[in-house]
Amino acid sequence: MQSQQSAASPTKVSAPTNVKAYPTDEEIERFQAQLNSESIKTLATAFKNQFTTLKVKIKYTEFKKFLDDSFEKVADSLALAMFDRFKPFRLDGIRDDIHIVNETQMDVLDFILSMNLLARIVYDKKLKLLFELCDDDDDGCMTPEDILNMLQRVERVFA
Repeated sequence: MQSQQSAASPTKVSAPTNVKAYPTDEEIERFQAQLNSESIKTLATAFKNQFTTLKVKIKYTEFKKFLDDSFEKVADSLALAMFDRFKPFRLDGIRDDIHIVNETQMDVLDFILSMNLLARIVYDKKLKLLFELCDDDDDGCMTPEDILNMLQRVERVFA
């Protein structure tokens, strides 16, 4: 009886339809190869031109459009994964009835700072671009409060 079971072909199990499609290594590599200080500056400038600041939250459709306009062939699965990663969440409720509430928009500055820090860019260029991105009024100076906000953002993104 056991020999009959091992001879039978295994049954195929299909993936549930509610499981997210994750980006492939090739899709991630293709996107990462396009990241450099100029492409990040271009993306930040596009956001600033549209919203006048990087301290905004946007919907997925806006985010995907900015990616498509700034980079070549960004896979939908990668765009969605990045969007989901930079959507803030908050705890809601009282005591035993606490639950996580996910926002429907993502934080643009968190995304841009992360792309800068994760890009394969020379360290000096990363620091310069980090400063430029966090200098919201473009006056070439950062107050202690600006520096604290920058450090808090970086900590929040990578914590």
